Amino acid sequence: DIECWEWHGMCLDVGADARAWFSAFLDDGKQYSCVRWAGRGGFPGGAQDADDGVDVDDAVTRLTSEDYGSRRTTTTLSDGFPMLLVNQASIDAVNAGARALDPTGAPNIDGRRFRGNVVVSDAPAFAEDLWATARIAHKTDIELCKPCSRCSIPNIDPNTGKFDVSHALA
Repeated sequence: DIECWEWHGMCLDVGADARAWFSAFLDDGKQYSCVRWAGRGGFPGGAQDADDGVDVDDAVTRLTSEDYGSRRTTTTLSDGFPMLLVNQASIDAVNAGARALDPTGAPNIDGRRFRGNVVVSDAPAFAEDLWATARIAHKTDIELCKPCSRCSIPNIDPNTGKFDVSHALA
């Protein structure tokens, strides 16, 4: 049984090699397990509700929050929604602001710290804060449910996995 935010369910261990690599990478003396989602595409889930088409009756499905978006959908081991959109111009503006506050050495903030799996490269800085939808590859429309609340994750160096206060973003 795995806990991911408020969800409890079943995942599959990806094996001893991954466990050893991840534990060594984090290098804090603890042993970790690496797991993957065990839902569709992983192995068969349980029964589905007959009327709603959303698989909620098994131990591998996690739903998005009913408080955001026009409808609930499934997600896996994400922070709450299956996609997180970031805007490169916004990251560039944050870096420019940091340099303006500290022209003698503000570090460049790596955009990977914001965990986006969709990166927009052709919009003005912070335009994404006002969007309700976005179109991907000129053909797929997605609903943007809400801005992502900032947490301490951007303070983790994506190269080392270590907390890095020189980039305090939260």
